[in-house]
Amino acid sequence: MVTTSSGRVVVLTGAEDAERVAAAVVERGWHGCVLEPRGLTDLSAAYRLADGALEAAPPHALGSDGLLREADACVIALLNGGAVAPATVRRAVLGPLLAHDNQHLLETLRAYFREGTATTAADSLHVHAQTLRYRLRRVRELTGHDPNRPWPRFVLETACAIAP
Repeated sequence: MVTTSSGRVVVLTGAEDAERVAAAVVERGWHGCVLEPRGLTDLSAAYRLADGALEAAPPHALGSDGLLREADACVIALLNGGAVAPATVRRAVLGPLLAHDNQHLLETLRAYFREGTATTAADSLHVHAQTLRYRLRRVRELTGHDPNRPWPRFVLETACAIAP
């Protein structure tokens, strides 16, 4: 399904076509929002989430490819009073970090945000600074958000602030 609104084009497609559509958007230099596949009953909510995110996103929120992702859209919706639950934001942003086996990574991320630097965060956690930097790389690998870059850091910090 394709619709246009306020100069934006929203394409709702099946999971099997999502990568191809995203590649076409990037190839043409357009901006877009790529969401996880949803069932038919969630399509209207997905449309509102993507459209609202593209409407409200600051330019630096767009990835180097010009795309917003699910986590970005959820944080933008949360900030703008959209119909997104904090638990949804936590799952979209922190996802794998919420697993029991990765609690140390979530605690590392929180310490990094709390302390402001890797060295002081490492001291507060009683780990070597290289260990902390390795853990931050794992956070980036698992979430797709680099805590050292402004927008991804904001997304991660927002999710950490509302995570239990």
